Amino acid sequence: MIDSEAPLCLPPRLMSGLSGNLPEGTVDAHFHVFNTDAPLATPRSYTPHVVTLHDWRSYADLAGIERGVLVQPSVYGLDNRVLLAALSGDADRLRGVVVIPPDTSTIALKRLDRLGVRAVRINLRNKSGIGLDALEDLAPRIRSLGWHVQFQVGPEAITTVAELAQ
Repeated sequence: MIDSEAPLCLPPRLMSGLSGNLPEGTVDAHFHVFNTDAPLATPRSYTPHVVTLHDWRSYADLAGIERGVLVQPSVYGLDNRVLLAALSGDADRLRGVVVIPPDTSTIALKRLDRLGVRAVRINLRNKSGIGLDALEDLAPRIRSLGWHVQFQVGPEAITTVAELAQ
């Protein structure tokens, strides 16, 4: 479904001249992948160009990136299927950051952990994410798994996030 209010992102920039010039052990700490068959959330803040896990692997191999952290893009809302499929296809190389509802069961959290998920994303910048209020239910349960929280917030929320970290 096309969201006429969601602008199309600029296409990915092709990186030329890379050939393993990054230090050994380099990790891409935040990237997204997309699938042409996956439904996009409405409303959303943008419409992505499709960049697949294969595309990321090709780039990572060329640049000398050994591992990656795949982050759930806001355009998929709470539907983590694309991310989870990517994790299951490259479990040794990837870890994941999901966007999940606060009432996600403990059984589901443990399943996500086995698949390589290590964090929950709070996104106050884009539509179709979850907010800070989700942490009341999620934080104690993800803490027991050793997960962290990734925040995508603007300057107006920095003080609030800092207070949460204390």
